Amino acid sequence: MDPDRPPHDDAHDTDSDGGPPMPGDTLPAEVPPMPSPAIRIAQQILIPALIVVLGIGAALLFVMVASGRESIEDQVSRLPGCGGADQGLWGFQDPRYKDCWRAAFNIAGRLDQIEEPRERAHLHEQVAVLLNEPSALDAKEGKLSGYLLSVVGRLGAEGGIEILARWLGAASPEGRMGAVKGLLAWPDDDRPRGERAAAEALPLVYGLLADENPDVAFLAAALVGDLALTGDQASIEALRKAMDAEGPERRYVRWQAAIGLARLGDAAGSRLVAELLLDRQELAKQADQVRQDGGRGPMRARSQDDIMLSTLMAASDFTDPVVWTKIERVAKDDPSPKVRVAARQRILERKKRLETDGGRLSP
Repeated sequence: MDPDRPPHDDAHDTDSDGGPPMPGDTLPAEVPPMPSPAIRIAQQILIPALIVVLGIGAALLFVMVASGRESIEDQVSRLPGCGGADQGLWGFQDPRYKDCWRAAFNIAGRLDQIEEPRERAHLHEQVAVLLNEPSALDAKEGKLSGYLLSVVGRLGAEGGIEILARWLGAASPEGRMGAVKGLLAWPDDDRPRGERAAAEALPLVYGLLADENPDVAFLAAALVGDLALTGDQASIEALRKAMDAEGPERRYVRWQAAIGLARLGDAAGSRLVAELLLDRQELAKQADQVRQDGGRGPMRARSQDDIMLSTLMAASDFTDPVVWTKIERVAKDDPSPKVRVAARQRILERKKRLETDGGRLSP
């Protein structure tokens, strides 16, 4: 070691003599800069997650395409083997159950393609056989029964009302909900209220207005308002009880009951429709849907629009002047163009009906 030179680490010195590196010496490789935290997260988490999501999406797309290629007859042919398919032991799903409810879903979605009366009658017979075995179909998940009940309602075949009425008492909420949806879909809505086939099931629907599942109760309120005759006291009393139900989870049940009452000419329901459901300032005071963070804020304008538009859809049956005065104000002053247009359309429809009925609206 030369005492005239500064000390150095021979183990890390490229030049054994301590001088500058000479041509031919091996130079240390440059160390690449460390990637930023965002890039490391993308490399280690986001990109692999994206690959997994794309793989699942591709698999689902393949299943959908494969199912779409099958004919209605292929889907119907799966139904006879569904009688014993359910959720399985200890919650494990019977593979047949998933196959069956997928077939029922596809049939319900493509039912309009079956136009031949004989084919529709044959489909009803096969579905009826399955729905007459509620112990086999009324599983906890209830997807299969829900889709099949929808098919029964839309087919509107003889004996269908009896099947739907029986399923109004199903153990699963999906079964009860499917039965109500089937009655709502019964294809005779062009007939006067008192002549609609599903009206015979109304006494069984009243109890569902207090169903433990708010979605079932909401649909039941819509069905009663859709089928009952103006002045029907049994329906009015049942809807009034639903309108008085307490709890934030029953809010939409109360509102749907009020719409049904307004359709039946009830003053209390008409007031709630005019003073809340068609009043944007009052709606703005209501809490909005639960957010992802679990909180609630004031009702947004879009939610207000949705409620007002859905209320106006039923306005053709409203008779109370209080409601129509409010609709005229909405048609003139509401800030939403969509809501104003819908209100004006209801007013024009009402004028035409008044002219047709000689100045009065028939029940």
